Amino acid sequence: MPHTPTCTAPLNTSRDQGDAPKKPVASHRDTLSQSQPPFQFQRVDTPDGGVTFRQHRHPGREGVVLDVSVAFGEASPAELSLDLRRRTRRGNGRIGEQRIFQWSLDARTAVQLASVLILIAETQLQDLDEQPHTTIAAEPDKADFGYNWVRDDMATAVTRLEQRKQRGHLFGLVQRCLELCDEKRFIQELALDLAAWAERSGDGYAAQKATSALAQIGLISERTLN
Repeated sequence: MPHTPTCTAPLNTSRDQGDAPKKPVASHRDTLSQSQPPFQFQRVDTPDGGVTFRQHRHPGREGVVLDVSVAFGEASPAELSLDLRRRTRRGNGRIGEQRIFQWSLDARTAVQLASVLILIAETQLQDLDEQPHTTIAAEPDKADFGYNWVRDDMATAVTRLEQRKQRGHLFGLVQRCLELCDEKRFIQELALDLAAWAERSGDGYAAQKATSALAQIGLISERTLN
């Protein structure tokens, strides 16, 4: 597992007799890392149902910050907005912000960009500074998968979609059954059969969904999910 360095500057051992030992001097990078919060982005919900993740602003510090927002329009689907701003000191001594540029992405492009960033973070950036990274899991079912879930999902995407197309009517029938069937015993048997398949398949996502489904209809305790 990645570890956090405990010392970033070596002691100065070359000194004349009688001189006091010199203390290690923290670098500029060390000072910045100590003043940064564990997670750089804070969530702010907006009245229109969207959400903004604002990068932490260090009081009195100049630099560039990023805000990531999702907005919902009346006539258009959700859009992702990347708002890059420069913080500079004004004549009155206060810090002001000036927009550098704003980039809007449609939902499809935004999801593709997100998958690329996750891939890069997990495969290229994870161990560069020998420190653990903080990430967000959208659902508890995905918390234990991380990059492995994304990689497996991408690797099997073509096969899964083709099989879904070939079994489209069956897919729709199962969905309709779950919506309309009021025979509790039949639904329980169906869930048990699907759970048995999930266990045999070795697919982690299917196994997680099976456990959640069995708990949802009361066949296993909710404690199993914890």
